[in-house]
Amino acid sequence: MVMFFRGWLTGCWVLLSPLLWAQAIEPPLTQSSFRMLSGGVALISVQIEGIPDTLNLILDSGSGSVSLDANRCDAFGWQTTFSDAIVQGIGGIGNRYLTESKSIRLNGFAFPPMLFRVQDYSNLSAVYGERIDGILGYPWFRSFAVSLDFDACYLQVFRSGSIVYPDGGALFPIQPNPLPRGLFRLRDKTKRQVPLYWDSGAGLALLLDEQLVKDSMLLMSSRKKRFTQIEGMGGKRQMQLTVIRSLQVGPWTFDRVPTYLFRDADNVIGYPKTSGLIGNELLRRFQVIFNYPAGELWLKPNRHFADPFEYGYSGFSIYLIDDRILVDDVIPGSPAEKAGMKNGDEVIGVDGDFSGDLQQYKNLFQDPERDMKVMLRRGEAVLQVLLHTERIY
Repeated sequence: MVMFFRGWLTGCWVLLSPLLWAQAIEPPLTQSSFRMLSGGVALISVQIEGIPDTLNLILDSGSGSVSLDANRCDAFGWQTTFSDAIVQGIGGIGNRYLTESKSIRLNGFAFPPMLFRVQDYSNLSAVYGERIDGILGYPWFRSFAVSLDFDACYLQVFRSGSIVYPDGGALFPIQPNPLPRGLFRLRDKTKRQVPLYWDSGAGLALLLDEQLVKDSMLLMSSRKKRFTQIEGMGGKRQMQLTVIRSLQVGPWTFDRVPTYLFRDADNVIGYPKTSGLIGNELLRRFQVIFNYPAGELWLKPNRHFADPFEYGYSGFSIYLIDDRILVDDVIPGSPAEKAGMKNGDEVIGVDGDFSGDLQQYKNLFQDPERDMKVMLRRGEAVLQVLLHTERIY
């Protein structure tokens, strides 16, 4: 249902013979490696019937549909139609669908045909600097037990009821609404137990509806809030970024969690029945089994569990467009504006790094409390600015 993206592409070591930490009663239906996008969001390569090309799909338990990029569908000559069914996302509303169902093939295994929604994902391709072809959402997850090993970047898909959970983890009941959600404890100025979506397609730790924060007086008045730009299904949305004192997930408590505050004008979250979402910046710290047919989700801490929540705030975005890394979304009053950066500037180097690597530059810009020299091309001129990134708390 909801997707949020920020940051860089990270690499993972993929084991040739991954340890099956899900205890299988029968072998998995299929298994495959995946790549990790910002915040642990998983990008997996699949094929779709009748098309020899490999497509890159994001695994998104928080999306109410499976979808494909409109440009790719047009290139394949697939017919689409409009429907009265509405799918909402952070940036807008869509109702365009393929006219016939398609089967996905993952590492040789063909899943039952599904009807795909059609959405323009060119903005996400620009965010990550590589092609994003679509999303595998909850309609796919709900039919299988899906295990994600974020240490090995490895996925396994099991038939419903064909696995048992190992020792040492925690089991969470899933409450469909209609998407999967659970109860979590928040603590800042006040304490609050709230229902949140489990959203593997969200490249952030925690997002809360602004109305919840106001109604509960959850945040301390001294909390700093910084405006930032977020990419999601359908486009962009400006939000506020702050931190919350603690978030309790079952038996585990996370301190100083970066938190996005979302003004939900389109009722995407559905407050007060649901108050926000848990994203993959937090989920990637666990071994995860999405067992939606059984109404369960299982977590066990992995080697990322103690990774610090540190976000450097710079107040701008960069995108790869026509092989150029361009500045956009410069926030008034942000470090980027103070440094003199402007929308449309081309980034050609950061602190002596002239590799032109979009992901590496994003990595550098997210380093808190850092002074860096940024080389820009503005029209015919080349200039250097000094950017100072801030902490969000």
